[in-house]
Amino acid sequence: MMRSFPLVVVLIGCVSCGELSDDGSGLNLCRQNLTDISPSTELIRKAPSTVEHITLCENNITTVNPSSFQKLDGLEKLILDNNEYLNFPSNGSQFIYQGSLTDFLCFRCGVDKIYNKSLAGMPRLEQINLTENKITHIEGGAFQGNGNLKVIELRRNLLQRVPREMVETLEHILKVDLSFNNELAPEGDQPFLISDALEELWCIQCGFETVDKRTFSVLVNLKVLYLENNKITQVHARAFDQITLRRSDSGTNLLVSLENNNLKRIVSEVKAGLQLCLHNNTIELECFLRDIPDKDSFVCRNSTHPEVECIPPTTTTLATTLTTESSRTPTISATIFSTIPINTDPRQAANNPATSPASTTPTPVKPPEEVYGISDAYISGYLTLLYVAQIIGLAMLSVVWFRLKKSDSEVDRYAETIVNPNPNYRAIQ
Repeated sequence: MMRSFPLVVVLIGCVSCGELSDDGSGLNLCRQNLTDISPSTELIRKAPSTVEHITLCENNITTVNPSSFQKLDGLEKLILDNNEYLNFPSNGSQFIYQGSLTDFLCFRCGVDKIYNKSLAGMPRLEQINLTENKITHIEGGAFQGNGNLKVIELRRNLLQRVPREMVETLEHILKVDLSFNNELAPEGDQPFLISDALEELWCIQCGFETVDKRTFSVLVNLKVLYLENNKITQVHARAFDQITLRRSDSGTNLLVSLENNNLKRIVSEVKAGLQLCLHNNTIELECFLRDIPDKDSFVCRNSTHPEVECIPPTTTTLATTLTTESSRTPTISATIFSTIPINTDPRQAANNPATSPASTTPTPVKPPEEVYGISDAYISGYLTLLYVAQIIGLAMLSVVWFRLKKSDSEVDRYAETIVNPNPNYRAIQ
């Protein structure tokens, strides 16, 4: 009985400072009405030294002393979710000093900026989740002190741009999620991010409108790119060439999801190593894909809708070759598309650029003859003239009548008789 007494005391102490996991590695301090965290905070001070995970969710924490958890040498995971007023120090200093920490989660907190030193006190950090904060700005060196980072979650913030060098020095980075930053987009034709290691980039429902040749050109190790629910209308024909060169050597594909955008067509010759998901774009793209015989080799399943009815176009799309020369690089031949009317008259088939192998430039086709007929303007003018003629005719008749009235005494006599009848007139009646 006496031997079990110390164990009972320890258990009571653990209950008083929160919920301790069965193996003693996790401590749940959610909903404890905590506002400030420091080394002297009773619940932290009483925590067992063996704790590896601490959860401080749904409190009212506004400040955290950088040294709050230093006595917990084995602490690996810190969860501060749903502390809506918790922010990183505005002077740019370190948030906490915890060399053992590998996972830091602050979902739905109040972080608005990530400074160069904000996370520098967590050098072993492998995963950071700052989803649903209010982040508007990230400094270029914000993650340079976290060389072991593998996953960065920044979904649902207020970012309009990210520094392209943000993950450049991270040799172990696997995934960056920037989805639902609705106004986030590349800056012109500059690279969006720079990394030799990044494998997954998520930009679902951001502000992308075009994908330029250089937008993702330096993400040479990329395996998955999610660009769903953007406003993309154009993808450069060579936007993914630098990535697919490596993919074809390794035998794996680069998966690019462009679903729910506004694309009307894509390049018809897609290089090996690229897989495109194009579900729910425009009807023009649906019909364009049907005319590509080998689309199944690079287009994801269910990217087209067989039930969509494609109306035959009045013009035929021809592929022409545009050659661009550079003083530093060899001549590059890129396929572009132009729409040229084709004369369907068999008598003039020799003039069609599509059927005449000898022609090097499209021969202008005689436009169809104008169809003659009675126009609306002509009819309207004709009716107007008739109306004016009727008015003039009535006016002329009125003038003639008044003149006859003044000169005809018999008419005057009859008129006077009607106005001033006499007995003789009545007798006659």
